[in-house]
Amino acid sequence: MRPANSLYSFFSTPLNNSQLQINYYLMVALLLLIPLFTTINSAHGDTLIADSYHESFTQEKIEDYNAAIQALMPVYELYSRQYTINLRLGWLHYLAGRYRKSLEYYRSAASAVPGAIDPKLGEAIVGLAQQNYGDVKLICYSIIKIDYYNYLANRYLAKALVGEENFVQAADVTQKMLALYPSDINFLEQLAIIRLHQGDTATARLLYKDLWILDPNNINAFRFSKKYPVKK
Repeated sequence: MRPANSLYSFFSTPLNNSQLQINYYLMVALLLLIPLFTTINSAHGDTLIADSYHESFTQEKIEDYNAAIQALMPVYELYSRQYTINLRLGWLHYLAGRYRKSLEYYRSAASAVPGAIDPKLGEAIVGLAQQNYGDVKLICYSIIKIDYYNYLANRYLAKALVGEENFVQAADVTQKMLALYPSDINFLEQLAIIRLHQGDTATARLLYKDLWILDPNNINAFRFSKKYPVKK
């Protein structure tokens, strides 16, 4: 399983119904306790933040990203320079395919907390979507320099290297992470893709076999098994 990635996971990952109910209260506590928002003295302000985020997560879950964004605008109008709101809006604009706007919000989050890693990861995922592999590499290397095994930085770096067809370095990064997380489905699939590009179908077949065991609904593993069936 992939480890949680601090605030980035909390504010960016779609939630199921039970998680929405639980995280509604966690969200209130987090938003009021961490020093990312100016202290609000009124009960109305507390409710505004909690309700806006709850509605945003709900709309994201049904993939209505415009509504998810709009739900947060009352909070943004009050706290446009604060970290958390910009991080969340960066993610939602990325999902909506508005990459330039997404980068603006991620960079605003980075300005609010210059040492934060999450906004850099946001910029990296936007760079992958735009196929700006050189930029993605620079961002990921800057993160890995201070957090060598950062899960997402290494994953995005491997993707960027594959995009540049630098399969040897991509394999090195992927195998480094698999040494720590041998059953991680994302890095297993990444290595399978790399081996296919390198013409090593036999190894790719073994990797996709493991992947299908760990993730039976993985459509790519299913397609591979049909295209490259085991020879009897």
